[in-house]
Amino acid sequence: MGARNVHFVGSFPAESTSDAMRAMLDGAGPRLRTLPTGETRRYERYIQPIVADLVAQGVLEVKRNGSWRSSHERTIHRAARGVRLTGGLMDLGYLGEAEEALPMPPSM
Repeated sequence: MGARNVHFVGSFPAESTSDAMRAMLDGAGPRLRTLPTGETRRYERYIQPIVADLVAQGVLEVKRNGSWRSSHERTIHRAARGVRLTGGLMDLGYLGEAEEALPMPPSM
């Protein structure tokens, strides 16, 4: 059986986007066909920073306080009063992560 290509999926436990990308390149080398950013900000608690950002943007507000310990105890959010949710209104952070990753440093 020949060598297979590698495709990384999901968040990567690194301090920065550059560190994550370097680690993936170093680990998979020529078998790597795509190079994700690593979504380092989202590692371990993937959805929490997205929801916190939407609250900070004024798109969502807390309906009922809770915790992230279980789905039964979680904080419930709703659209902020007077806000009509649209895709253009919500910044989920992906564009910023892509802009941070490009251009890749020449040493990569």
